[in-house]
Amino acid sequence: MQNDAQEHLTEILLLLEKMWPYLNGLAYQVAKQVAPYLVVAPLREVVRLWGQAHLMEVEHQLVLLHQQDPSSN
Repeated sequence: MQNDAQEHLTEILLLLEKMWPYLNGLAYQVAKQVAPYLVVAPLREVVRLWGQAHLMEVEHQLVLLHQQDPSSN
């Protein structure tokens, strides 16, 4: 049982190692976009609003894709 858990943890660590450049870059982009607003609002509020804005953009892109897809009519 402990051996299975250790193998699972090793798999997770290897996956994180492969994803690190992407995650690091993503964290940098988020920080760069959020940082200017920290002067006027707490971090939690800024991150919440940033997330809402990105969700709205994703929803908008999905609507556009749906409208362009001829099979959806």
